[in-house]
Amino acid sequence: MFAVARDFFTILRTGIFEHRFYARVYLGGSCAAPFALLHYLLRGEARGARPCHFFDPAYYRATLESTARGNLFATFLRSDDPMAPCAEFDAGWYCDHTPGVATSKLSPWRHFQKYGLAGWHDPAPDISLTFILIAYAKRRPNRVGRKLYEILATKNTTPPLTLASLTQAQTNFRAQIKFEIQRTMPQRRHNNLVFVQTAGGHPATIEPGRAYDLMLNYYVAPTAEREADYVLAQRGTKVTAIDTILRQQPDLLLRYDHTLFLDDDVEMDAASINDFFNIMERCQLDLAQPALTIDSTSSFKELLVQSDAAPIRHFNCVEIMVPGLSSRALKNCGWAFGASISGFGVDMLLGAEAHKQFGNTVAVINAVTARHARPPDRKGGAFYRFMAANSIDPMVEMYTLSEEHSFPLGIKSI
Repeated sequence: MFAVARDFFTILRTGIFEHRFYARVYLGGSCAAPFALLHYLLRGEARGARPCHFFDPAYYRATLESTARGNLFATFLRSDDPMAPCAEFDAGWYCDHTPGVATSKLSPWRHFQKYGLAGWHDPAPDISLTFILIAYAKRRPNRVGRKLYEILATKNTTPPLTLASLTQAQTNFRAQIKFEIQRTMPQRRHNNLVFVQTAGGHPATIEPGRAYDLMLNYYVAPTAEREADYVLAQRGTKVTAIDTILRQQPDLLLRYDHTLFLDDDVEMDAASINDFFNIMERCQLDLAQPALTIDSTSSFKELLVQSDAAPIRHFNCVEIMVPGLSSRALKNCGWAFGASISGFGVDMLLGAEAHKQFGNTVAVINAVTARHARPPDRKGGAFYRFMAANSIDPMVEMYTLSEEHSFPLGIKSI
């Protein structure tokens, strides 16, 4: 017990231990902060928990020449070890890019702990505090330290922590896409097109009685063939599929007056889709979506159908799961589909561009409804696991897009 008490006060005196962050990540909430250091000493370090951003017990143990005894973090703090005790902190790079380290008589690691984070000095070339502020902390400076700690402490693979690394992850994703046209037509049969991003399980109600052409883009191989005028295959996302078509075979989309882009869990029938296209044309809308039924799942309650509302309700944008675009909007604003892998933020960017170029022609068509059948599973869902496996965080894409193109987040009526 004497050794534990000695380690406790060694760590406590430095002020480096992140009591609240540790409690949030490892103890279920910041209210357990008073017990965080004791937990770290008795159990946490043995389980690989981080006492602060840039101390990794397993990494530091591996750098020691002999088997260490006692608490590693306390041992490190009592030593004058100049080596960084984790893989993420680059001491040499930090010295080269941070004034005053050499004259401070502190090791680079201790200088960062005392001055670096508070002074917005990046700890390594692949960690940008400014990027974390935008992409993870929602532009709240007081959250940057917490978000960085959570990322380093809880991720098996670290997500992009600079704009350059995010861009590289997006480039790597696009490079692995194989785009295949399995069925096509030399010219259109109808004036309008429905595109469905599907694994083959989309509602059959969109097929019979349709007065539009149908394009199925399979992101996994279908179990059975479905009726369609076009059949494409691309193991990617909805927006990467649309972007690939616009870059490689743009006429497949631009030959149509309007195109409705559906997720495969959006339920509509052919009659409703026909009405949707007719209203888009009659009202000269460039970007629109049907209202969602009351029992739909949506991040935006504004998009649910309103019985006492006008047939057309104008908004700043529509949702990416079911946007309809005019040919001119697709031609002039379709580049936005290439701005993201996940699709998060693309809907708001499309809306901002459509308003900029065509005026108030963005609307929810309240007279036509669609049902979004499946609630999103952002922790265990297949889509989010797919994104994480490719180092893509949808929310990071949305926040960085908003910063780059200066559009507001959220859907608002106009």
